[in-house]
This record gives sequence, structure tokens and C-alpha cells, in this order.
Amino acid sequence: MSKNSPSSALDDHFRQLWQSFLATYGSLRLFSEQLPALADRLDEQIIEEMAEVMADVFGDPIEQVRAELTEFLPSLDKEHRTYGR
Repeated sequence: MSKNSPSSALDDHFRQLWQSFLATYGSLRLFSEQLPALADRLDEQIIEEMAEVMADVFGDPIEQVRAELTEFLPSLDKEHRTYGR
């Protein structure tokens, strides 16, 4: 086949599409793997900040307030975390 044949042009077009698909797929996969870990770290940070403020307001130990917050916010407790496993 010559370089200018219709099938060669079509092959080039599909090769570019395939490379684009693979790049997009790889990016989405990386995003989907890293997003839960980032969300868990942010949740942990929010719990820590809430525990500090609430402990100061109620006069309770930070550890106790943190434990109670994680009890009532189950998405933030250790059983649901994805990073560090």
C-alpha cells in the first residue's frame, strides 16, 4: 500500500484515535485510584479540625470527641478508608 492510499489514511486515523483512547483511559484509571485516598485524607483532616473545636467547646478530651465523631460519621471511620491498606 502506498502512503497516500485510503486504507493507510484510515489506519493513521484509527491509530490516533486508539492512542487518544488509551491516554484518556489511563488518566481516568489513575484518577479513580487516587481520588478515594485523597477523599479519605480530607475526611480525616475535617474530623480532626471538628474534634479540636468541639473538644474546646464541650471541655472533653480530643480523643473522645474524635471517637464519637467517627462513630456518627461512619464514612469517615477506619473501616471505610481505602488508603494505607
